[in-house]
Amino acid sequence: MRRVFVFFFWTATAAAQGNFVSTPTGGRTALMGHTGTALGTDGAAAFLNPATLSRADWLLSVSVNLVGGETMTIHRYYAPGRIDPAVYGDLTPDRTTITRLGFDVLPTTVCLFMNGPRIGHATTEQGTTKLAMCFGSYELDKLDYVGHFYGGGAGRVTSELQSVFRTWQRFVLAPTMSVQVTPDVAIGASIWTVFSNSNALMSQAAVTSGNGNPVASAYTTAFNGNAVGFSPLVGMTARTGRWMIGAAVQAPDATFFGDAHVSESSTHGNFSTVYGGAGSYHPMAPWRISLGAARQWQWSMVEANVNVGIPQDVPFRVSSNGTRTTMDGAMLSREPAGVVLTERPSFMLEAGLGAEIYPIPPISVLGGTYASLTFNPSAGGVLPTRQSRVGISGGLGSHGKGGDLIAGLDLSYEWGNTIVPNGYVLPPQLEQTNIDGFRVLFVLAGSTSLQTIARGLKDIVTKPSVREEQRVKENREQPTENPPGR
Repeated sequence: MRRVFVFFFWTATAAAQGNFVSTPTGGRTALMGHTGTALGTDGAAAFLNPATLSRADWLLSVSVNLVGGETMTIHRYYAPGRIDPAVYGDLTPDRTTITRLGFDVLPTTVCLFMNGPRIGHATTEQGTTKLAMCFGSYELDKLDYVGHFYGGGAGRVTSELQSVFRTWQRFVLAPTMSVQVTPDVAIGASIWTVFSNSNALMSQAAVTSGNGNPVASAYTTAFNGNAVGFSPLVGMTARTGRWMIGAAVQAPDATFFGDAHVSESSTHGNFSTVYGGAGSYHPMAPWRISLGAARQWQWSMVEANVNVGIPQDVPFRVSSNGTRTTMDGAMLSREPAGVVLTERPSFMLEAGLGAEIYPIPPISVLGGTYASLTFNPSAGGVLPTRQSRVGISGGLGSHGKGGDLIAGLDLSYEWGNTIVPNGYVLPPQLEQTNIDGFRVLFVLAGSTSLQTIARGLKDIVTKPSVREEQRVKENREQPTENPPGR
């Protein structure tokens, strides 16, 4: 048995946006083009294809919180939609786009593995079972541009402040089991308990003056949703000669609890409106169908994967009921109202190709390429962004009796849409705009045996005292150069 420790630098995006594995859970899986449906023998088994757990020989897999970096450009951030020229004049177009360079803390996943009971009259392989318990932040998407100022215009000059903060996270608790049905066929299942959380706060305030009366406008909206649900994942692997075939199917979340709070306020001139309400929250990841094929030789392996996402009609829905208060000049009114937020459904496709080669054993070279595409780039009202991504990955591995070490890089380019406030129409409202950017993932993965860990702990704990005892003994036995009394 081996113990595996996996460390990542990563910036993640939500699977509901066309990126199925936003938090890679294994070094080989990440560096081989995000493959693993057929040969996911690292910590990715419970998240990609639970049947590959049957080939695992470790006890622990961990991905910890480290720092990832990205550069992202939001085009026409301050003017994402149409502008009312009679009120606001002409904005300076080249100053409405912003670029952000950011670093963030990453999600954490932990997987614990053990051998399960044998089924029937088990042979060396047939009938053996393996169990795993995995938990952690499987998906995390974050968009924050806080305290940005714009000033400019022609004829009429505008001063504007904007802040956007939106997050989406799925925390998963996933008990997993695999069974070696025959020496060449394994099946597996994982039952995810999914804790979903969404938060959003967007605010905009602007004052425009010159060539006429000054105009002030403001818009703020906030949303919070929490939900608990279940999502089953089943898979199988089959070996024929040097080929390994893998397949997995995951169903959308079945939410049994979800609540949400929604607020919105808008002001322009003498008109103001405020809404506050609460209701239900139902997040549902898409149906996911994964297929993988791998070819193994003595000193190399190649794997290709295809993942397809088939969403629900309304993959995310927030329904709230509350009160809307409106002030128009001296008139004030209050009335019951409701707000419904939905995410637009989208077909998704992810494909990856990766390889691992041993040019000089025990050194291996890993590499891959992948694309994750969403076919409806229109962002909705729940998730921070809707984007696609293409990337390449590569690294080196060192394998020996004491353990393994894998290190490498994953570089990707992403593009899509997001939602930001538009304060240049009356009343202000949310609109879509384009985003694009680059992300980098630094991967450092290691594995070691229990004997090596035990020996290392023994060296740390006992060797200092042993060395001190040996030093004292040697000092006692060594004769002095000038004995007392001589």
